[in-house]
Amino acid sequence: MISRNNPPRGFTLLETLVVLAVFALALGLAAQYAPGRGRPLEIRAAASEIAATLRLGRARAIAGNRAVQVGFDAAAGAVALDGAVRRFGPPLGLVVTTRRALVAGSLAAIAFAPDGSSTGGRISVTDGQRVILIEVDWLTGLVAVTDAP
Repeated sequence: MISRNNPPRGFTLLETLVVLAVFALALGLAAQYAPGRGRPLEIRAAASEIAATLRLGRARAIAGNRAVQVGFDAAAGAVALDGAVRRFGPPLGLVVTTRRALVAGSLAAIAFAPDGSSTGGRISVTDGQRVILIEVDWLTGLVAVTDAP
C-alpha cells in the first residue's frame, strides 16, 4: 500500500533513457578525440618487438650455453630467430649496422655468445619520418631502444 507521505522511490523509464542518451553522446564525442593507432605507434611497437627478439636471442644463448644469431633481412623488413621469422612489411624501413662481417647485401645478423656478449650493432627502424634506434652493446649484449635525435 502506497501512502501520500511516502511516495515511490526510483527513476522513471523516461529519465533513465535520457541519461543513457546523454552518456552515449558524450562517449561518442570522446572517442573522436582519443588517440588512435597511428603510424608512430606501429613504428614504436615494431622497434619494441625487434628489441624483444634480440633480448630473447641473448637469453637463449646464455641459457643454452651456445651461440645464437638474430638475422635481419632489411629489404623484406624481416627478423628471424631460431627459424621463426617475423615480417614487418615494406612500409617499415630497417637499416642494420653491425660491428663484424655478418652482413651480406640486405641480410645481416647479430650473434650472441654463451657469455651474453655479442657482435654488437645498431638497427634503425623508420617509416620515412620518424627513426627509432635499437643498439646492441658488443661487450654486454644489452639491448637499448632510443628515439633518434
